[in-house]
Amino acid sequence: MLGGVFPFTRIDTVTGTVTWPNQLLDPIYAWGNTNTWPGDSQDAVVSSSVDNVQDNRDYYQQMASYCYGPPYNSCGENPNNVTLSSGETIAFDGTHGIGQGLYSAITSTCTAGPGGNTPGVGYWATDKNTLYVCNPTNTWTAYYTPYTYPHPLTGSDSPPAPPTNLTATVH
Repeated sequence: MLGGVFPFTRIDTVTGTVTWPNQLLDPIYAWGNTNTWPGDSQDAVVSSSVDNVQDNRDYYQQMASYCYGPPYNSCGENPNNVTLSSGETIAFDGTHGIGQGLYSAITSTCTAGPGGNTPGVGYWATDKNTLYVCNPTNTWTAYYTPYTYPHPLTGSDSPPAPPTNLTATVH
């Protein structure tokens, strides 16, 4: 937590020093996309050309299933820069990106985020409709399950009928 008078002093109430706040790491997860690179105009993967946004820290992505060509990491999770043939993919090993498949096929080891106790690599379990992330290291934790549609709090598929017993008096 920060204290002091903004913008002149920002005192970290934990350390008692003027410092920049350390924000919680909340990475982006992208999976189940396809990519028709090279020559396409709509890549379905995330990439960054700046150092303060990094793959496998600020965002995790699944290897695009139709990615091929030269060894470019912007083509999806390709940590070893392997040149791929058409239709070839890189098997998920729990060290980078996001895997997808049956929960029974999830890797036994996995890499957490920085420090070993922040959200890391992910795995979309198709049979459980749940994204699992590695946090802490070598521990898969349920991270995201989409809401059902319609949302359970609506209580029905359609809105209620308007009331029919209302009367109004106009003066």
